Amino acid sequence: MTDDDAKEPTTDTFHYYIKPMFENAAISSINSRAVQKWVSSLVNEDYDSDTVRLAFAVFRGAVRYALDHEMLLKNPLAAVEVPKKEKRKANVLEPDEAVIRSFTLPASFMAWLKEHRQAQLEQRPRLGRDWADYDLVFSNEVGDPLQPNAYRALWKRVLTRAGMTGERMKMRPYDARHTVATLLLLQRTPSKVVTALSTCVHYCLRRLNLSIRD
Repeated sequence: MTDDDAKEPTTDTFHYYIKPMFENAAISSINSRAVQKWVSSLVNEDYDSDTVRLAFAVFRGAVRYALDHEMLLKNPLAAVEVPKKEKRKANVLEPDEAVIRSFTLPASFMAWLKEHRQAQLEQRPRLGRDWADYDLVFSNEVGDPLQPNAYRALWKRVLTRAGMTGERMKMRPYDARHTVATLLLLQRTPSKVVTALSTCVHYCLRRLNLSIRD
């Protein structure tokens, strides 16, 4: 299956959720077992039902195209089970439950954040009124939120600079979270700090993922 099988505005979903599994698969080889394995992998990676159903809907569009053009003789989605749509209730903390969680970040990361902040402060005067002041830690060159394509391109550059190749180039930020936790533990960082930092990163990545989907 190639990029041509997915059209805008579904391209982002295709690249993020579908391409890692089916990029090198011949379309004639896609069967119900392979699709069910893919759906199950999304569920096991703790994506919510809305995300899994969205990815499946995009994939279904590509399959319909293949069926209409006789690239497939049988619908591989007929027997596939997808998670039911969840009715999520608001999970709001009571006033006495809402507390500020604090933890210590590694000194090297704090130094990088200070350099990053200084670079932003130097960029603002150059742009003047053209700077979008959303008070974002991570923004594009004019202060606006990062767009999905720019975010993915930035992440790919990070992997390339780190010397990643082959399967490692398919790593997601979620995967890197576990790597960071391992490295921090090897540096004898207190486990409570690692746990707190991992939880914070997980929450931020999920919010970023939701904003990209929206």
